[in-house]
Amino acid sequence: MKIIIKDPLFHFIVLGFVLFIAHGLININTTKPESNKIIVTQALIKTIKDEWETASGRAITTQLLEQKVQGYVRDEAFYREALRHHLERNDIFIKQHLVEKYRYMIKDSDITQEPSDQELNDFLQKNKSKYILPERVTFKQIVLRKNEEKLAQQLFIELKSGKTSFNAAQNNSGTSTDRPRHYRKRREDIEKQFGSAAAKQLFTAEPGFLEPIRIADAWHIFYLESRSNPKLPALNEIHGRLRLDWLADQRSIRDSSRNLEILDRYNVEIEGININGPVTQIDELLAKQSL
Repeated sequence: MKIIIKDPLFHFIVLGFVLFIAHGLININTTKPESNKIIVTQALIKTIKDEWETASGRAITTQLLEQKVQGYVRDEAFYREALRHHLERNDIFIKQHLVEKYRYMIKDSDITQEPSDQELNDFLQKNKSKYILPERVTFKQIVLRKNEEKLAQQLFIELKSGKTSFNAAQNNSGTSTDRPRHYRKRREDIEKQFGSAAAKQLFTAEPGFLEPIRIADAWHIFYLESRSNPKLPALNEIHGRLRLDWLADQRSIRDSSRNLEILDRYNVEIEGININGPVTQIDELLAKQSL
């Protein structure tokens, strides 16, 4: 007997019998839950086989495929018995799962067309505050120790009058003689790094050398090179970002419209409270009552 069970031909015959029983029957999805007939189609068997082979990376054996089909039939029977006993009713987990599946279903049904340049430009103009580039300053600095206030004042006068160069002042201050570092920063970045007093100085003064300012344990002499005004970037500069934001906005508008359409099909009635009306007016109804 063991020899017969291990024989591949035996397995082939068993599987053929299963396929023979399933042949000509319609898919399980068309069978009512209360029916006592569980239909196993060839398409379903192929799906079971393909899913297992994809997950495992191996070809499924005849014996394992039989077990998977048996497992499917058992689960389908138990599922129908659960429905027969109404076990799906008032189950918060099942409800939440179905709600999520429905949300994904209507989300996947969205077909969003690509926006035109005109639509993107209109969107940009309506949302300027989100994309406008803030005011920035470009500057470099000379740093002296906290006990070198007099030297800082002297260097500032010489720099202002042109008697000494930036590089020479760096040498006198002990600052690195490498090529001076240029900063290009927003006001909020300068406030974080140098403090509010430095930010005020840099964003109100005219370009040139600024009076020495004490920041923590050092004196700083800023050379303000330029200051750029707030600017709205051109469409081609932020096209990719605008496209994603426009698509997200369209989905949001469509979701809101669809939700209202769905909710408008239902009325709400709360027992014990004089509330009875459209779901879309629930806020107004609740505002008139106290829960």
